[in-house]
Amino acid sequence: MHEQVPHGVRHRADLDYYRKRAKALVRAHRRGDADAHARAARALGDRDRFLLADALHVIAREHGLRSWPELKRAVESQAETGLASLPDGADVLERFALTYVDGEPVRVSVRRRAHRVDIDDGGEGVERAGRPPGWLPVAEAVVERHNLNVNRRGVVFVPAVIGRDIDQLARRVAEASYAVHAALLELTGERMFV
Repeated sequence: MHEQVPHGVRHRADLDYYRKRAKALVRAHRRGDADAHARAARALGDRDRFLLADALHVIAREHGLRSWPELKRAVESQAETGLASLPDGADVLERFALTYVDGEPVRVSVRRRAHRVDIDDGGEGVERAGRPPGWLPVAEAVVERHNLNVNRRGVVFVPAVIGRDIDQLARRVAEASYAVHAALLELTGERMFV
């Protein structure tokens, strides 16, 4: 099982999370909190009245959406279809139960771009192994077994189209990143004993 870490719209969050944030914004606005007033002014312009409906609109705007109903549809759609329903430009970081040798979890970034989804490890597997000499052919061989890609910066990735099983692809990228990391540590260990 993996843990979701939000960037943008929360993956699999329920609407209560956003409603609670909106209610907190209303309370802060009523207390005269300068940050709450600034957030409201950015989304709505200057106004004396600030109700829950206004705060819901502010929350939606802060997540890059035009309105509360649009945010509501996005959250409800995510519950049904997963990451592919993220708004364009949204980014979710997934952490998996796998850990690199240094104890850090294997993380995979999932970004929605128009009609595609980019899934990658940010080069973590290669970086955490210290990018030893000869790393690229080893990494290429490992990711080939996973039917994925690795670029010259060491990023394990796969582009996908909307409608694919994004959660499964993210898990495959995490497993490949973990495997690349392990193979590069073996490469380093072999060279240390030669």
